[in-house]
Amino acid sequence: MFIDTTGRLGRRRFVQGAGGGLLLPLLFACPRVNWRALAQGTAAGIDAHCHIFNASDLPVQSFLRRVIFEDYEEASVPEASAAIPPQFAGLLATLISFLKLGVISADSELAQLTANEQSLLSQYDPFSPRVQQELEDVLEQVFGAREMVTGTGLRLTPDAKSAYRTAIDREIRFGSTGAEALGDSRGARLLAGRGFVGRHLRWAAWLRSPRMRLAEEMHRLYGGSGRIGLFTPALIDYTRWLDEEPRSDIASQIEVMEAVQRTAIRRKGFMIHCLAPYDPWRQVTDLRDGIQPTALDLVKQAVEQRGFVGVKLYPPMGFLPTGNKGHALSYPVRADDIDNFQTKIDSALDDLYQWAEREGVAILAHAANSMGAGEKFSERAKPEGWRVVLRRFPNLRLNLAHFGELHDQEWEDSFGKLFTEFPNIYADISYLNGGLSTQIADIRAIAAKLKLFLARFDQGVDRIVYGSDWIMLGREPDHEQYLDALRILLAEAGVNDAQWRKVTSENAIRLYGLTSGQMARSRLQDWYRNTPGLDATLLQRFN
Repeated sequence: MFIDTTGRLGRRRFVQGAGGGLLLPLLFACPRVNWRALAQGTAAGIDAHCHIFNASDLPVQSFLRRVIFEDYEEASVPEASAAIPPQFAGLLATLISFLKLGVISADSELAQLTANEQSLLSQYDPFSPRVQQELEDVLEQVFGAREMVTGTGLRLTPDAKSAYRTAIDREIRFGSTGAEALGDSRGARLLAGRGFVGRHLRWAAWLRSPRMRLAEEMHRLYGGSGRIGLFTPALIDYTRWLDEEPRSDIASQIEVMEAVQRTAIRRKGFMIHCLAPYDPWRQVTDLRDGIQPTALDLVKQAVEQRGFVGVKLYPPMGFLPTGNKGHALSYPVRADDIDNFQTKIDSALDDLYQWAEREGVAILAHAANSMGAGEKFSERAKPEGWRVVLRRFPNLRLNLAHFGELHDQEWEDSFGKLFTEFPNIYADISYLNGGLSTQIADIRAIAAKLKLFLARFDQGVDRIVYGSDWIMLGREPDHEQYLDALRILLAEAGVNDAQWRKVTSENAIRLYGLTSGQMARSRLQDWYRNTPGLDATLLQRFN
């Protein structure tokens, strides 16, 4: 959640810490860490939960306003609602406007990536003078508009403008920028900053970038020798629930990401294999309207023909993993246009599960009480909701995302209970932002809870997988150090070097079925052999 009921930043709180200073105090405070092993990392590290999408792939306005800032559809009015503090309303208006400028579509990137990769990347520097000026122009618009900020649907009150201006001035004045600043303008200094506003604007600057540049940045942050060698970025589909079409449709997103996979493996020296997005509402309307290929057809094509290794589901958009028909749930008004909406959603989900279990395809599902598309929609992501699915499809490969901070004991225990009952259930520790805290007491408190959880439910550390949730993680201070910070946190929780290799490699290899003889491995071998310039022997690292 962005803001909890007390007004404080919630689970996805944006902890404002000292840039670059995270690991130094932990070095002395965490004697359990084997620093030589940390430096060596793991030879076949896997990031099982990350993202490579840009703003043209997102329903930007609805995503930012309703999912990130929790100004839900039911409360939406032209003014920023009471759910958004005044300084955040100004930031929201800036982000929406900034992300409507200069973003390359999937179709355009595919054409340019195929023709001239270097030319493509050279045209899109996320912090170039042109981008700095575009941000400055947006800020002038936000502060200058008398009423409606053009194209955002937001009307900023004088108080909201004043609070936002104060927040910006404070960041510029008190050390969030300095010698590292890109230039003298307000936009340039904010893009170089690490304060709350600056971090979000830097994040937005990356979201304007080509997907290939995002892939390179992710590898720069977390990859390299002895670190992460395989990234499995998840594509997303929020369109039906947020009632806003992105510029790049799902089919073109899948096509360009196959090209990014090829380019990364062939020319950049690291592996990418994506997860295709699946929205049951889209499948329902595709079947009703006779649209081909359907949402499920696109998923099957991506996995069976394009080198993808799994599927991404997003229950907090508004659906339960199953049994929607049996619950009195609210939905967006648009759902009333579909007869037997809940029954059809359940059927669309069942079709996915049947195919995924039969073909050994992993599913990644958001399983935190956060990022909902409507009031309390995020509660529909509770892990316990998967129990009925798993009883019907006991061999389903499932990764439940965002385990780790243990804010809700009952919610977190439900992860562990599923571990004990079903053979192929995993949980990832992506966006565990408490692990980035600069406070030793915070690290130790989370570690103590993790240690207790592992003792109760996963003594061999066989079900936890590493994930960063980058590019979403890019909003956090010190996100560059996430991989190393997680190693420190888990060491404090009693995870030894062999178990760390499980977390960052072996468990995900099992989750995705990457070993020789598995169906997923066979599909990848076929894709490598059928793709010019790729070497299928690269897959032997997972044996």
